[in-house]
Amino acid sequence: MEAEITTFIEPDGPTVRQGGSGMKVAVTSARGRLAPHVAEAFSGPQNTVQRFSRQSGGGYLSYDDLGQPDVLIHCAWSSVPLTAEEDPSRTEREDLPLIRQLIHQAPRALFVFLSSGAVYGNTGSSPADESSPLNPLGAYARGKIAAEALVREATHGHCLILRTTNILGELLDPHKPQGVLPRLIHAAQTGASFSLWGDGNTVKDYLHVSDCVAAMRHLVNRKERGVFNVGSGRSTSLLELIALIQKLSGRTITTHKLPHYAWDVSHSQILVAKLAQAGWSPRVDVEEAVRRCLAS
Repeated sequence: MEAEITTFIEPDGPTVRQGGSGMKVAVTSARGRLAPHVAEAFSGPQNTVQRFSRQSGGGYLSYDDLGQPDVLIHCAWSSVPLTAEEDPSRTEREDLPLIRQLIHQAPRALFVFLSSGAVYGNTGSSPADESSPLNPLGAYARGKIAAEALVREATHGHCLILRTTNILGELLDPHKPQGVLPRLIHAAQTGASFSLWGDGNTVKDYLHVSDCVAAMRHLVNRKERGVFNVGSGRSTSLLELIALIQKLSGRTITTHKLPHYAWDVSHSQILVAKLAQAGWSPRVDVEEAVRRCLAS
């Protein structure tokens, strides 16, 4: 079993070196929530991992200094589902031009794009595999679909598109509009009321961050190409998640209901059979993921 990936930020510069297989890896959005985990996963004595951000300094390189990596892992995205609805044109203004720029600068790199399982919309009783129709409900998912198409075309298929599910494992600011788990844990620990969108029967797939980056590393090392769903393969309702946090924390979560947003996927089941066929399966179930988050 692979070890859990933990957040790692090197204080002395953008290059990380620690155990690996001889690749030069570039990671974008290095100040973001996922990129530090990605950098740690790919680090190694033979690898060179460089961290890039829109603004250089503090150990981060600017995108203009990209050079010629073997693998370019693109974690950057300008919005989350809620903020994307407030400014739907932001993807066209910011995300797609950046992708074009990076591919132009490093045309030979394997381009790894972090897409989203939200592109399938509501799957209902028929779980979505990589060939399922795309049915985006909101601007965020539509932007990811546009980016997927651009990546495939601009790289001539020399790409790996990962449709990730809801990633657990980092306790973000509970007041930011992303990540249900930080807000639930904050409510449990402080007694603050949790804003419940709809009736709580929303069903989604939750994946621990260590599994997310381990799957990514596995696929890159195997030189896989194309589209892969990356998830746990098991969906959990929001009410089940609330009950689990209450059980593990010993605290009661108080909720107040708000209307369900039309753009928010309410029933998502994602098949990960293709990932399993490539030789990788998730290690951390949702209860263990929550346990680790509570302990962090």
